Amino acid sequence: MDYLFIGRAVDANNEPMLYAEYWGYDDKQTPEDETDDEHLYFIRWYVLKDSLNTNAHSGHILLFNPDLTPVYSWNITALRCLEHGEATDGLRADSTGIKHGVIVPVPVSVMQLGGEYRFLLQTKDDHVAHEKAHRLKPAMELNSRTRGQWLHIWRDSFTDPDIMTAVNWSDVYAAFAKIAGLPTRIHTEAPNGPQLSRYFGVPHGSVSFTSLSRPQQERSDKRTVITFRHFGGLVRHPGQTQEGRLTPKDPAVSWVNTNAIFHYKPPDGSEQWGHVNGFIHEITHVAMDDDTHCSSTNAPCIWRGEIGPYFYMRWANYLTFVKPDGRRWSALSPWHSLSEINAMRQSLGLELYRP
Repeated sequence: MDYLFIGRAVDANNEPMLYAEYWGYDDKQTPEDETDDEHLYFIRWYVLKDSLNTNAHSGHILLFNPDLTPVYSWNITALRCLEHGEATDGLRADSTGIKHGVIVPVPVSVMQLGGEYRFLLQTKDDHVAHEKAHRLKPAMELNSRTRGQWLHIWRDSFTDPDIMTAVNWSDVYAAFAKIAGLPTRIHTEAPNGPQLSRYFGVPHGSVSFTSLSRPQQERSDKRTVITFRHFGGLVRHPGQTQEGRLTPKDPAVSWVNTNAIFHYKPPDGSEQWGHVNGFIHEITHVAMDDDTHCSSTNAPCIWRGEIGPYFYMRWANYLTFVKPDGRRWSALSPWHSLSEINAMRQSLGLELYRP
């Protein structure tokens, strides 16, 4: 006889929740050391129901890579449940069913392949005395998939030797991963494939860049962008992006126009924000897969088509929105409206934020 049951929770439209939501990135406050970093996924929601009002005895979550090879596991008792104030109570059950949603920290070292990963939740009941064979009986397993595309950002240090240090990349990361909530990885390794070129039209002509090697292509995914700084071109434009197919083999190429950044003679030090916001502008093209720009003529928005004074300062657009787990979030954003953030989330196949 079965006593413990695990069920998939449903959303507001009574549809089953099949995906693990990307929650963010934890660099362990060591931004230069990627070895201890973790991707955070939100397994939402599952329901544990036990006909004898007894908690599950044990439970694990297994992670499978795109080749369906198991690569990591977690004990559920060590995971924070957001449904219950971050208590580690993910095995609590009763006869009516208790809903749980846990945060799973995935080391970056186990997510090296591009593609879809799967989580598998396994639990066992605590009814040895009622089982003929006196064993812990497992409940039916529950699986969920990672959702949406990742934004893979590579920095071309062959074309631009100072690209790693001349730009405060933690601010670029914060914009896409923390404010827009996009699954984002800024690779610490520079591209080391063949030298290629892209035609960017007049007046730029063909611009050279370093492509990804075959092993690097396997560690990236759609969407992939290769970035660097470039000298030349129209000074009113922050840079230019040529999207290609957005794949590791045919990536987007985005460069920031350094001449434009310095043309407006920014105060000492503020050119750092000029480069940060220039790259945010160009990578927004990649995240949206769209060539249009912000239509507002008044808002200090990084998504405007031409450089303005707000390109040289920290973002000042105060936005509030509700994330998929129901939390209300406030942030100072480089984009001036929630619709611009949601355009990126929709393009990457993610659930939209609500006002």
